[in-house]
Amino acid sequence: MDFDACIARLTGKDAYAFTQQIAEESRASDIWYPCFDRFTELLRNKNSLVRNRAIAILSANSRWDREGKFDALLDEFLSHVTDVKPITARQRVAAPQKTEE
Repeated sequence: MDFDACIARLTGKDAYAFTQQIAEESRASDIWYPCFDRFTELLRNKNSLVRNRAIAILSANSRWDREGKFDALLDEFLSHVTDVKPITARQRVAAPQKTEE
């Protein structure tokens, strides 16, 4: 899996379907968890759509986090509730929460 190519696709203009695919796969397995740190970088992107994608993907991957990465990221993740772009704030509020299994 070429993670750099994945990140490039997620920052492109036509990334919606790819984001949905990653989020869906992430809800079913930990296949994308090795990219967690790279997805975290997308939270800091200047483009609000890219930040939205990161929120969706990180939320879906949080269930596989046994290393505490999501917990360490929580303050930054939650800061998007007050994002300058209202759509990003709504995306964060609507993101599924981490569940224990």
